[in-house]
Amino acid sequence: FPLFLLSLPTFPLSPFSMLALGPCLLTRPPRPRGRRASGIQRIIHQTWKTKEVPVPLRAFHATWLARNPGWTHWVWNDAENRALIAEHYAWMLPYYDELNMPVKKADAVRFAYMHRYGGLYADLDAISVRPLAPLFAAHEATADVLLGQLHKPSGESIPNAVMASKPGATFWLHVMREFVRRVNCHKPEFDTGPAL
Repeated sequence: FPLFLLSLPTFPLSPFSMLALGPCLLTRPPRPRGRRASGIQRIIHQTWKTKEVPVPLRAFHATWLARNPGWTHWVWNDAENRALIAEHYAWMLPYYDELNMPVKKADAVRFAYMHRYGGLYADLDAISVRPLAPLFAAHEATADVLLGQLHKPSGESIPNAVMASKPGATFWLHVMREFVRRVNCHKPEFDTGPAL
């Protein structure tokens, strides 16, 4: 499977700093408008405990909408996350339910978003600094998955805060299998996060 590692430039305000996103715009699971025959879907996934995104995070939500007009945007809640796993990845559900920290569940479900629907996943504390379409257009013909790269000496150099994929990319099934192998072995970064 092709894998493209995108080196994230340094911005005056880190794209992973506490910023914000906004209220959920949809009331049912995502159905990207005009589903593309191939390539990365024009959908942005994010997750929070409930449909109500906290006020401190809303301003940055606006950056995703403003820089990516016409894209489908979905804020998943905890109940929808579990339902997605139960319906499409039942083999993973016992392990998902066993996770001992909410952040691990939020980390684990994003692999399902990428595999099932494709598009882009972004943490609620991330901002969009430019439109995504040119990035996707430049790489989607040759890459199934787009991941960032942090310049850190540790093993946590590939962040899971922002990532993109074509739907059905087998890469995510490998990641989910590794997640199952590591359930509650260590801290979130190792079990479900950037060190996975």
